[in-house]
Order: sequence, then structure tokens, then C-alpha cells
Amino acid sequence: MTDNKVFDLGFPKTGMTSLESALEILGYDVCKEDFQFNYTNYLMALCVNEDFEEIVRISRYWQAFADLPWGGTNLHKTLVHVYPGAKFIVTTRNPDDWYGSLERMLTKLDRNLDTCIDTMHRNGRFGFVYYLKFFLRSKF
Repeated sequence: MTDNKVFDLGFPKTGMTSLESALEILGYDVCKEDFQFNYTNYLMALCVNEDFEEIVRISRYWQAFADLPWGGTNLHKTLVHVYPGAKFIVTTRNPDDWYGSLERMLTKLDRNLDTCIDTMHRNGRFGFVYYLKFFLRSKF
């Protein structure tokens, strides 16, 4: 089973949803990053705390992985050893387009950049806010 795993290592907002759809069309069971799934916030917190052993344990349940926490972190250094036959994809995007897309996502629930992160947190997106604070080292 380890030879047919696929991990996307790109940052959020670099085509993750499209890649997830493509992988599903190809027949992969995809671990989707979505705030409505209980494991999403858990995986992001595990990654920030570098509990890669637990992430690997969870990764046994799916074949393909995109978005957080798989991309934009150093998790791949562990995954390449655990799954030596896996495929690793790095999605990219023009930096200006990426920032615009990220800003639109952040302000979807609250158009004010000064308060949008608190609004996301209030709406249950704890893991993503935690991720932003840690990996982007932002004021969030």
C-alpha cells in the first residue's frame, strides 16, 4: 500500500481542491482538508507540534493527501522515509495570485483583515489559525 501513496507538498491556495478532485478521478482515496472534518484541526495541531508519529499513523487510512498539514511544512522529511515508494507533488502558484487568493479565503467570514482571524477561530477553524500563527509567524 505504501507504493501508491501521493502527497502534495505545496502551500494552501496552490490548487489543492483541483488536485484532490483529479486524484479522486484517478481512483485514490483522498484525505481532504476541510474544516467540517474532525481530523483537519487535529492534523494541523499535530504538525505544528511535530508529532509526526501520530500523523503517520493517521496517514495509513488514505492513499492521497493534499493541503494542510501535508504541504508547506517539513513533514515531508518524515514521509519520504516512511513511504519510500510514494509520489510527492509540489503545487505552486504565482505569488501575487497566491496572496490574493489567501486574502480572499481569510476574509470570507469577515472582510476586515484585522479581525478575520479571530472570526475564523470563533467559527471552529482552530487548526488553521494555529497553523497560521506558527508557520507564517504572523501577527495572527
